[in-house]
Amino acid sequence: MEKLLVDKVRLLDSRLESLSGTKTVIRIDHAFSALAGDIIVHISCGAPPRLIEETDFSPTWVIEMIPDSLLLQVFPEGIATMALGKTGRHYIDKIKTQIREGKLAPDDSLNSVFHHLLTSDIPESEKSTLRLQAEATVLLVSGTFSTSLAMSMITYHILSDPQVENRLRVDLKGAMACYPARDPLWADLEKIPYLEGCIKETPVGMSINYMTTDSSVYPEPFKFIPERWIGDYAPQMDRNFVPFAKGSRICVGIK
Repeated sequence: MEKLLVDKVRLLDSRLESLSGTKTVIRIDHAFSALAGDIIVHISCGAPPRLIEETDFSPTWVIEMIPDSLLLQVFPEGIATMALGKTGRHYIDKIKTQIREGKLAPDDSLNSVFHHLLTSDIPESEKSTLRLQAEATVLLVSGTFSTSLAMSMITYHILSDPQVENRLRVDLKGAMACYPARDPLWADLEKIPYLEGCIKETPVGMSINYMTTDSSVYPEPFKFIPERWIGDYAPQMDRNFVPFAKGSRICVGIK
């Protein structure tokens, strides 16, 4: 999994580098949506749609994931019909064809979520395209937009405060010393306190807004202060830190 993530991040890095000096305006939320979308589709279906390589990072792909019934209610029939080439359906049908024609290699059943489901012994009703397309929609929408929003927010806050940016660059020097010849390991990155502070300072979402802006727990809650998470801090801060919610409805993305 780590190699997959690194490969996609490198691809985005290369794409952004190619746009340097061209005066191109980059919608960073679109870029991060493309990154997350490529990763989620690869995990789900075994092959990415290569959104990172699309012009403007292909923001229109989102409409293709809207369920047909809702799309037909919201948009005129002609527009809706053009948008019904669903990303999830396309890959599910492709995998089904591979299985039917015996084109799967021995290890292909482990390549993705849908390879695994379609070659498993679950009831055939659970393998219908409609059923799996619903799963694809959940995986893609929940895994893409939450990631893109969080990454866009952390990027904004870091770049809008030179002190935060400079401190983070200094703290990252050790882990990034050999990049691009060698990629930093996740195990090394998670040991950097200031990076962790920046991440924890960025939770977004309506359901956790009150938890993370309680001034009795987080002094000056509307200021971006990664330092509050470094060293000894009040245990209540961790108890209130619930970006993935809690209980039976906790987001599976926490893993």
